[in-house]
Amino acid sequence: MIESVLKDRRHGDILDAFSRLEEKRFIKKVRECKFGRGRKQYYYKITQPGLALLITDDPVHPLKFWKALLGYCHHSDQELT
Repeated sequence: MIESVLKDRRHGDILDAFSRLEEKRFIKKVRECKFGRGRKQYYYKITQPGLALLITDDPVHPLKFWKALLGYCHHSDQELT
């Protein structure tokens, strides 16, 4: 799915970025699936350190912060109290 969002990026560059994020423990792999004859699809979850980095990454652009926060809340399965 990420390749459809990042259309101008090469497959190898995307894999490298995800590997680095996983090595730094900003994301973790939660499952993998294979649909038909296609490539395996991996599903990731952002970790607490990853979320902290995402929130504090670029405070100059508030719109980027709010988009990231809304996306996180939309895709999170945890209830906020």
